[in-house]
Amino acid sequence: MKRMFMIVLLVLFGMMSLNVDALESEPGGKNLANPAHFEYSEGALRTHVPLDVVSGQTYTLSHSTYPEGQLQVIQNGSIIVNETVAASSNCGYETFNSDEMLVCTFTSSADTVEIVLSGEGWHQWYHFFGTDSIQLELGATYTGYEAYDPVVDSPPEFSGSGLLILSYEEALGLSDIIGTHITAYDDIDGDLTDAIVVASDAYSGNETQVGAYDVRLEVTDSSNNTAYFDLVIQVKDEVPPVIEGPSLVAVDVNDALSVDTIITNNFTFYDAHDGPLTTYTLNVDQYSGQETVLGKKTVVFSVSDSSGNETSRTIEIDIQDLEPPQIHGPASLDLYLSDPYDRQAILAQYEASDNHTEPGELTIVIANDDAPEALDRTGSYTFTLKTADASGNETVRDIELVIIDNVPPTLHGISHVRQSYATPFDVQGYIETMNVSDNHDALSVDDIYQVDTNLIDGEIGIYQMRFGVKDAAGNETTVQINIEIIDDVAPVFGFSDRIIVHSGSTVDQMTLFNHLKSRKDVDAFDPTSMVVLEDSYRDNMETPGLYEMLIELRNDNGETMAISTLIEVSEYEEERDLLPVVIGLFVFIGLIGVVILKRR
Repeated sequence: MKRMFMIVLLVLFGMMSLNVDALESEPGGKNLANPAHFEYSEGALRTHVPLDVVSGQTYTLSHSTYPEGQLQVIQNGSIIVNETVAASSNCGYETFNSDEMLVCTFTSSADTVEIVLSGEGWHQWYHFFGTDSIQLELGATYTGYEAYDPVVDSPPEFSGSGLLILSYEEALGLSDIIGTHITAYDDIDGDLTDAIVVASDAYSGNETQVGAYDVRLEVTDSSNNTAYFDLVIQVKDEVPPVIEGPSLVAVDVNDALSVDTIITNNFTFYDAHDGPLTTYTLNVDQYSGQETVLGKKTVVFSVSDSSGNETSRTIEIDIQDLEPPQIHGPASLDLYLSDPYDRQAILAQYEASDNHTEPGELTIVIANDDAPEALDRTGSYTFTLKTADASGNETVRDIELVIIDNVPPTLHGISHVRQSYATPFDVQGYIETMNVSDNHDALSVDDIYQVDTNLIDGEIGIYQMRFGVKDAAGNETTVQINIEIIDDVAPVFGFSDRIIVHSGSTVDQMTLFNHLKSRKDVDAFDPTSMVVLEDSYRDNMETPGLYEMLIELRNDNGETMAISTLIEVSEYEEERDLLPVVIGLFVFIGLIGVVILKRR
C-alpha cells in the first residue's frame, strides 16, 4: 500500500512539473522570492532569511494551489496574511495559462517579510521542485510566474526627455513639469517617481523669463543606489506682439499729418513678454507725398519683440475734407413793405465758400423758416440757410428777417366844406364821411382823429382843419380840409322873450305853452305838457311890473326841462305913438338872438 501511494505521488509530481514549465514560459513581474532564503523545517516550507521589501508598498504573493495547505505572511512578528486554500480574504484564485493560482496581496509595514507554507505535500514538492511556482512581486496584480533572477541590484533609472521647451505663457512649476514629463523606476523598488529630489534648480523663479535653465534631479532606491538626471528647461517667447488701433484712420486734408504722427497717435504696440514697444517698421506707404489728395491710402507697418516675433498691420488712411463750407452775409435783414421781395431775393443776399469745392458748385437753400408765405406780415422771423460741399460737409446758419411796415395808411375826405355860421361845424360827422385804409392793418373811421384847426364857429371866413390816422407801425397820414363859414341866414324880426300884458287882461296856460314852443330849444325838446312850478304873476295881474314864472316841460320820453319866462304888466295908454317903442324892441330882440347864436 505504501509503495502504491508513492507511485501516485510521483505521477502527480510529473504532471505538476509540466505546469511549472508552462508557467516559466510566460514572463512576469520581477520575482523577489530568493530560493536561498527558503528551507523546509518543522513541517513547513518557510523563509529562514526574511525577504527584502519596501515599507508602504503593495506586494502580490502567489503559488500553485497544489499542494494544499496554509499560507502565512509575517512582518515584525505579526501575521498579516493567514489564509488556507479554502478561504479568500486577502487572497483569491486566478487562472493563468490554464493553471490555477492562489494569489494574495498585502501592503508592507516593514523592510522585510517572512513567508510560511504548511500542509501535506509541501515536503515532497520542495524536495523535487524547490520554490518553483512561488513568486513575490511588487504591485497588486499577478503578472505570471517568473523565476528568481539573482542579478545584482542596480540603481534606479530615469525616463523622460533631457530637454523641455516651454512657452513663458505656461509658467509651469517645476513639480508640475516633473510630475508630467519625468519618471523614475527601480528593478527592486519599482516606481520611484514620487521619490525624485531636486538637487539643483536654476528654473524656479524664471518661469516667465525667456532663457535656458539647468535642473538636476536625483532619486535613491531602498539599497541606497542613487541615479541623477540633468534636465534643461528652455523658456521661449513665441507669442507675437499686439498692435492695437483702428483699421481705418480719417485725417483732415488741411492738417497734412505725417504718417509717423498718424501711426503714433492712433496705435499702440505691446508685447506680453517685453511690455510696451515703441518702434515699428514701415513696410508699405501710399500716403506720404499724397497728403493733399482726397481718398484712401494703404499703409502697412510691423513691430517685433525681443524674441523676433513679428506682427504686421494693414490700415487705410482716408484723407477727407472735414472742413464745412461757410455762408457769408448779414446776420439780419430788414424787409420793408414799401419794397417787398421774395425768398429768392433773400438768398441773393448770401454767398458760400469752401476750402475744396468751387463756389459755383455750392448752393444755398432755405432749409426752414417761420415767415408767412407772401412775406407780408410784420414781425421778426428766423430763416435757416444750409449748404453742403462736395465731401458732404454741411453748414447751417440762422438769420433774422425783420419785416417792417413803412407804408402809411390812406385817408380821403371832402376837401372843401361850406358851413353856415349859424350851425357849429360837426367834426365827428365829417370824420364819419371820410375813407381810411392801410396795406397791413385793419383801420376804420374810429381811428381818425383831429390834428388841429383855426376854425372859429359863427365867424364868417375860410378856415383850415387837419385830420390824421396812424397804423400799428406808427406810420401817420394827415389831410387838410378848408371850411368856409358863410352867412346864409336871412334877417328876422326881433322879439322879446318877455310877455307884455296890459292891465285888465290875463295870460292863460295854453297861450303861455304855445309861446314857449316858439323857442328853438323848446321846440327841439318837443314838450307835450307843462307844469308851473313858481308864479309871481298870478297875484299881480293888475299891478304893473315885471314878474317871473318858472315852468317845467315834459315830453313823451319822460324827460323834463325847466324854463323861466317874464311877464310884464303895463298900463294901457290910448293914442300913444308906439312906433319908436316897437322899433327899439325889435332891435333889442335881434341883438339878443345874435348873442344866443354865438354862444351855441
